[in-house]
Amino acid sequence: MNLSMLLDSGAFSAWTKQKSVDLDAYIEFIKEFKDYFEYYVNLDVIPGEWGRKPSPDEIESSAERGYQNYHYMLSKGIEKDRLIHVFHQHENWKWLKRMVQEIPYIGLSPANDSPTPSKRKWLDQCMLYTTDAQGFPLVKTHGFAVTGLNFMYRYPWFSVDSLTWRLCAGYGGIIVPACNAQGEFIYDKSPLSIKITQRGSNKEIVMRRFDFLSTREKEKTLEYVAMKGFTFGKTVIQDGKEVIVEKGLVNTHRLREVLNIMFFEDFIASVEPFPHRRYKGKELLLQGFNFD
Repeated sequence: MNLSMLLDSGAFSAWTKQKSVDLDAYIEFIKEFKDYFEYYVNLDVIPGEWGRKPSPDEIESSAERGYQNYHYMLSKGIEKDRLIHVFHQHENWKWLKRMVQEIPYIGLSPANDSPTPSKRKWLDQCMLYTTDAQGFPLVKTHGFAVTGLNFMYRYPWFSVDSLTWRLCAGYGGIIVPACNAQGEFIYDKSPLSIKITQRGSNKEIVMRRFDFLSTREKEKTLEYVAMKGFTFGKTVIQDGKEVIVEKGLVNTHRLREVLNIMFFEDFIASVEPFPHRRYKGKELLLQGFNFD
C-alpha cells in the first residue's frame, strides 16, 4: 500500500495551550522535510480563547488572518496544489465560496463542541459549495476530526483524519463490515462497532456488546475475525485480576487496532476513487429538504 503523509500546523493544539506557532519557522520546516509529506495544512487562526465562545467579530478576523497566512505561505514558495486551507464551522460562507474558486484542496473543520446533528447539517451545507449539481466534488476536501463512520460514508472526501479506529479499540471494540442478503461483507453501508471486552467504558464510541448480538451477527463477527487472521482469545478473572489464557482481541488492544485499520484499508479500496464518488444528498438539499 502506498502511503502519503499530511502535515498539520498544530494551530489548534497550540491554541488550547495558549501558545502560538511561528509561521516562518513552520514554512522552513516544510521546505526542509517536504520530501516526507505530500500535503501541508495552512497555519489557520483559531478565534477567541480556549474555553470561551468567540464573538462574530473574532471569528471574522480569524478567517481573514488565516487567509492572509495562506497567501503568505504561497508567496514563500509553498506549492499551491499541496497546501490545504481550512474552513471552520461558524465562519461566514463567503470564505468557503472564495476558497472553492481559488484553492484546489480545502479542509472542512466541524466545531469540536457541536453535537453530531449540527456537524452533519453544517457539512451538508458545505456540499452546496464544494460539489456540483450531481454531487461530484469540485475540489479536494479533507475532513478534520471526522470521527463518525457515517460522516466518512456520507461525503465525497479526498482524505480525512480520524481516531475512530484507535478509540474503538481502546474502549474494547472492533469494527466489522456490514453484510448483504447473501452474507457477503460489504463496505457501502455503515459497519458494526462491537464491544468485545468486559471492562472499560465506551462513552466516546457507540458500540453494541458482542454478548447482545443475534446468533447470526455473532457468527458473522467470528467469521470476519477469522478471515482476517485473528482470534478472540480468552481471559479469566483470578483473585480480582485478569489473567490471559489465550492472547487475542479481547485482551490485546494493539490487535484490535490492527484489525480496525484493516477495516479502513478495505473500505478505502472499495469506494469509488476521487473524484468519482458523489454526495447523494445534493438533490434534496437543492430542493430544500432536510437530508437524514
